[in-house]
Amino acid sequence: MPDKEGRVIKRVISTGRVTLVFFCLVMFFMLAGTTSAYLRFALGDDGLHHYHLRTIIEQFDLDGENNLPNYYQSVSMLFCAWLLLVISDMKKKIKDRYLGHWRFLAVVFLFLSMDESAQLHEMIIEPLRDALHTSGAFYFAWVIPGLIFVTIMGLAYLPFVWKLPSRTKWLFILAGMIYLNGALGLEMVGGYLMKIYGKDSSQYVIETIAEESLEMLGILIFINALMGYLNGFVEYVIIGFDERITAEK
Repeated sequence: MPDKEGRVIKRVISTGRVTLVFFCLVMFFMLAGTTSAYLRFALGDDGLHHYHLRTIIEQFDLDGENNLPNYYQSVSMLFCAWLLLVISDMKKKIKDRYLGHWRFLAVVFLFLSMDESAQLHEMIIEPLRDALHTSGAFYFAWVIPGLIFVTIMGLAYLPFVWKLPSRTKWLFILAGMIYLNGALGLEMVGGYLMKIYGKDSSQYVIETIAEESLEMLGILIFINALMGYLNGFVEYVIIGFDERITAEK
């Protein structure tokens, strides 16, 4: 309800509409990324230069950095972190026993969002590879601490996930399986293929398309699960900016 000066603006969005928007974006980036990869192999470097397509191809490369799919994935993970913080605030008010789990998940997704943009995990690949002498499936050596972290998280969060409502629980599990199969499973396959065939090979490019597609689909399902869960407890989420709070301090 607006105050006397009419400064309150309310916009109501549905879980279905948000999911549909994210779904359309995921399908678009998957299609655009696949098309870009096809054109890169079909036209070659000379063809891309002749038709002035190189910049466009790079903008939709699913394995690229600082481009549109990379930006989308970072924003989608940041959106997950925000939803988790909203749920955490709700859980704090009712003194939920799993408040810490929700908060830590928010921190994890905030880090994933930053990592997606800054590629932080790539900084440890070469030092770990040199220290552990990894190759093949572990060519991208960051997957080793990644697997350890996921294992610890899985064991620590098993009771938490099992206590969730049935729909949310199975969507969480589905989202996690799809995302991790892409982020870790296919990343290991990619390391093996890159070592044998090279980064510009069709085998490696096809693998990266599948890997990034699974990651985007996993996050999409997780967003839907979080919004559905939140929708079961609250009707509206209101974000306020009140300068009086600052003035009182």
